[in-house]
Amino acid sequence: MDLVPVYDDGSAAAAKPTVNGYANVKLTSNRQQLIGVQTGMTEVRSLGRAVRTIGRVAVDETRLYKITTKFDGYIEKLYVNVTGQQIRKGQALFSVYSPDLLSTQQEYLLAFEQLKVMNQVHPWLMF
Repeated sequence: MDLVPVYDDGSAAAAKPTVNGYANVKLTSNRQQLIGVQTGMTEVRSLGRAVRTIGRVAVDETRLYKITTKFDGYIEKLYVNVTGQQIRKGQALFSVYSPDLLSTQQEYLLAFEQLKVMNQVHPWLMF
């Protein structure tokens, strides 16, 4: 035997709710008026309305990174030029020109050439 709830007014609840997972609720007209329930015919209409408000757009500071160099110079070409552009590990961000790095590179290449000459003149020297 199935148990069916019976309310004070004598009505019995439906054995099966009309929407799965929810229970049917019956309110008296007096209770509906107290809580402000309104009923009406179903119709298709627009529910949207314009809402004007103010706001502030802010950057997520936990996702910001600063890139600093330990030499003087300037950026010649920027490969990532849009804020928020996705990048991959190892991807070039920019190319830099630095007079200090250029002179250091030239000194290294000159020293490397001198090493080659020294090895040809004195092959017993090991560098």
